[in-house]
Formats: sequence, C-alpha cells, structure tokens
Amino acid sequence: MSLDSLPFEVTCLVASYLPCEDMLPLLQCNRMLHDTVIHALYKQDTDTIEHALRWLLERGFELGIQHIISRNNLDVNMALYLRYTRINTPLLLAVDSGHTNIVELLLRNGAQVNVETDISALEHAASLGDYNTTSLLLQHGAHVNLVSTHGTSPLGCALAGSYDFGDRNPHTFSTETCNDLPQCKGENELVGVIGLLLAHGADPHFQYDDTMSTCLHRITQRPWKSTEKLLGMFLDYGADLNAQNSRGDTPLHVSLSYDAFSGDKKVQKDFVELLLRFGADSNAQNPQGNTPLHNALASDPFSRDTKAQKEIVGLLLRYGADSSAQNPEGNTPLHDVFAHPVYSRDTKAQKVIVELLLRYGADLSAQNPQGNTPLHNVLACASCSKDTKAQKEIVELLLRYGADINAQNSKGNTPLHAALACNPFLRDTEAQKEFVELLLISGADVNLKNQRGDTPLGITFENAGVFELVLKPGASTRCRGKNGDTIISMLLGMKRRKQRISSRQYLINTVLIKLLLEHGACTDQIIDGSCPLALPAAKMYPVLRDLIKERRMAPRKSPRKAVRKAPPKRSYQVESSGPVRKAKKHKKPTKPTRTLPRRKAKKYETIKKPTKFMRKLRPRVPRQP
Repeated sequence: MSLDSLPFEVTCLVASYLPCEDMLPLLQCNRMLHDTVIHALYKQDTDTIEHALRWLLERGFELGIQHIISRNNLDVNMALYLRYTRINTPLLLAVDSGHTNIVELLLRNGAQVNVETDISALEHAASLGDYNTTSLLLQHGAHVNLVSTHGTSPLGCALAGSYDFGDRNPHTFSTETCNDLPQCKGENELVGVIGLLLAHGADPHFQYDDTMSTCLHRITQRPWKSTEKLLGMFLDYGADLNAQNSRGDTPLHVSLSYDAFSGDKKVQKDFVELLLRFGADSNAQNPQGNTPLHNALASDPFSRDTKAQKEIVGLLLRYGADSSAQNPEGNTPLHDVFAHPVYSRDTKAQKVIVELLLRYGADLSAQNPQGNTPLHNVLACASCSKDTKAQKEIVELLLRYGADINAQNSKGNTPLHAALACNPFLRDTEAQKEFVELLLISGADVNLKNQRGDTPLGITFENAGVFELVLKPGASTRCRGKNGDTIISMLLGMKRRKQRISSRQYLINTVLIKLLLEHGACTDQIIDGSCPLALPAAKMYPVLRDLIKERRMAPRKSPRKAVRKAPPKRSYQVESSGPVRKAKKHKKPTKPTRTLPRRKAKKYETIKKPTKFMRKLRPRVPRQP
C-alpha cells in the first residue's frame, strides 16, 4: 500500500506522530503529499513550523508558505536560527534562494526591508546580482544607502560581488523556479544592479569600513569584463578619480597592486588605461611617497606576465608619469626595476622597461640613502642573474645614456667595487669577468679607494682571472688600506689572522702572490725582512720561499765600512829618579763572598728561608753556659 492511497485523516495522524526530522523527508518523497502533510505541520509546535518554513523558503514552495502565514498568523519578521550564516530572517532566506515571487509574497505580508541587521535584504540581493529582486526591494522602500553593522552599503556589496553564482547548486531548487533564475542561465547582472542602485541615489563617494575605500577602490577586488562601462557609469554620477583611502592610495595606486583584479593582468591593464584616459593623476603620491609608477615596478617580482607590466609602465609614462620621482626612501623607478634582480623571470623585459624609463628622461645620477645609483644596483647582482647576457646589455645601455662609472656611494664604493663584491660562487664567474672588463674598457678607475681604504684590487681575492684583469691597467699594489696593509700584506695576513683557508683558496692565493710579485709588489721589503709576514708566510707558500732563497743567494756588494783608527796608548809617569814604569790600574776591591754549606733536602721536603713572621713565632732557646 502506498502513501497516496491512505485517507487524509490517516496521513495526518501518521504525520502528527513523526518528529520534524522525519516529517521533512516525508514531504520530499512525493510532491502529491505536500498539501496533505502540510496540515499536520500546523498542529505542531513553533519549532516545527520554523523548520518547515525554512525548508519551504529554500525550495520556493509558494503555496505552502501562504498556508503557514495565513492559518497561523505567522510573523514574517521572525528570527530564524541558521548556523554559520548571517541570513536570519525569512526575507533574507528568500532573497538568498533567488525566489522573487516568495520575496514579493513576504513583502505583501508585512516583511520589513530596512531592518538593521548584519546584512540588509537589499545588500544581499545586490551582492548576488539579482536585478529583479533588487528592483522589487527598491520599489517597496528599501534604503539605497543603508549602512549595515559591518559598515557596508548595497553599492559596496554589489562591487565586491562576494557571491559567485557558479558555486550555487541549482538542483536544490524546484525545476520551475531554477529555470527562471538568471544566475542559472549564466547571466551576470551585477553591472545592471550597480546602474540601478546609482539611478536610485546610491552615493558613489561613500567610503566603506576602516579602509575608507570608495567605489572605485572596490572595483579592483574582482576581474570585471565590462570595465569601461562600469567606470563610465561611476564617472557619470560624479565619482572622484583621485580619492584616497585610509592609506592614502588613489584608485590608480590600488589597481597597480599585485593582488588587484585577482591577478588578471589584462583586466588590470585595461582599467589603468581607462583611469588615465579619464584624467587620473599619474604622479599622485601616497603617504609613503610612492607614485603609481613605483607601484607598477615593485608590485610583483614573481609575476610571469611581464608583457602586461611593460605595457602598463609604457602607459603611465605616456600619460606624464615622472620617471625620476623619488620616494622618501630615495628610490627612483629605475632603482625599483633592480629591487629584485635575482628573482626576475624575464631579464629582457627588464631591459625594455629600463630603455623606456631612459627614453623618458630617468635620472641616472640619482642616489638613494645608501648612495647607490642605478648602475650600482644593477652591478651588485648582475653576475648572480640567470640571464647575464641581458644584464650586460642593460649595463651597456646605462653607460650609453651617460651613467657615471666612477660614482661613489655612502661607503665610497664605485660600480667597479659593486661588481667585484658579488659572490662569484653563486653564478658564473666568467660573467663577472665580462662585467669587470666592460667597466674597465669604459674607463673605470682601478685606484679609487672606499672609506675602508680598499681599492677594487683589495676585494678581488676569490677569482684569479678577475684579479689579473684589474691588475693589468696599472692598479697600484702599494696602496695601503685603513690599517696600513698593502695588497700582499692582506694576502699574507690571512695566516696571521688564523683564517681557515680551503685548498681552492690556497691555490688562488698562490697565483695572486705570484702575480703581485711579478708586478713588483713590495719585493724589496719581503727580501730585506722589513715585511714581518714574509718569513712566516714563506713556509706556507713555496712561491714566496723560492723567491726569497733566489734573491738571497745572488751576490750582492756589501757597502764599505769606515776604518776607525785605534786611539794612542797613554802612559803614566811617576816622579822618581828610577826608570819610568807603567802605572798599574787597580781594580775596585770587592767584598769577599761567603759560601755556606747547603743542607740536602730530604725526600718530599723543601727548604724554605724563615721569614720575619716565622722568626717571631720561633721559641727562644736559652744559651748554653
């Protein structure tokens, strides 16, 4: 026997004994039982009615909702208990389900549209992009600028678009209702909803929550396909293109951040172009002193889409962005290009951006607080880059545009110091050699000292090839550092400072010492012994030992010594009638020393001389008569 064949009274009796959890499956099992079993729900308690109402609202059963409201005098503004959600009224639940007919039914029965809750019905409908429900709520007096307890408004919720229709399962709705939903048809009506709200008086200048973001700031939170239409709509209603949020960023600043438009670079580029075309200030500075050009160059060093970044930089420069603007940190856009040179994925794109900045007049002599010019920055990690060929082309480009090759930073280091200070074990040492050779050909001074007194030759002990390259143009080997050490003294002093020298470094040092000795680095001081480190180091380096041995065995003319004449011997005469005799010199008499016999000490005994204190404690012994 099926449930359909039971009498009406028996079905109601069965339903009256069922708990709410079992009654809802009974409703779902057969649509024909709906009108029958619903009468049993009226006789249940309030909790059961609430569960039934929630189930009917979610599925859009208009007839059942009308029965519950009409026969039980149900309050349509009652609070519904739903976990983990802010939807706590029948009207909000109907809006969330997308049933415009149910929303209209609740509004006819006295549902309030301007209740101060976590989220209003108009906010929820706007965030869902439900044009029909939004229009219906506005017709029934919904406040278009009502601010919720979280500081949001309907227009801000529509821009944030916090709900995605693709994530909602249309199978939870009835077939008739689901087919009528614009969300299920794949139509995104958010732009239409925004226009509807603006037409009804929504404030385009409203600033939301603690960030004080305007509507134009909020556009950057998601990738829009109709950006031009959306932006033109806001400008028609008087939106400010240069409004600042709590951090002082304009919409142009925010649109150039790394997470703008969910990482969609094409949409980002289109939006930036639209802002600039409509008159956004390309040189506006935030409190950190950064312009939009700084943001564009420092936004995302790990981005793979470097083509879009090049186009954005070109757009900003064409619309008047200052290519030499310095932020409070002293960095220009050209400094920012080389802020992350090791992690750059496309060095060729870097070259194009550098060329763009130079073409628009970037200042090559600008120094940051560390005193580094852009040439310092690019050479500091040039040999550590993946594409050293492109980096070399960038260096050539900077030199071609007139970069000062001997500019010194706050520590006195020149670009040649910066190129030599890079750790050669990271990448290719041959690349470092190419950079050094390029600088030397371009006229780098090899004898300029930094504040520590080191010339470029004094910091090149890891690469013998580069050392020889710097030594050839006439680098001075006698320059003394801050501690008065010459180049060879620093090499020999490694043993004195007890540094651990690897076998590789030992071989390099041997070659370096040989090169220095061939160029006459303090050879005379080493052989004469005036260099205090020569003899200890000769035990360690055979080259030095052989040189000292070779020079010392060579015949050398000794200087003439002046011959001193012995003074004449003096004679002493005594007045006497006898023959003259030589007087004898008498020695000064000395006191005779008395040697006392020393008592032999016994085993485990030491003889100590009695002190004054011990004499006082010694008992007096009477003299023997």
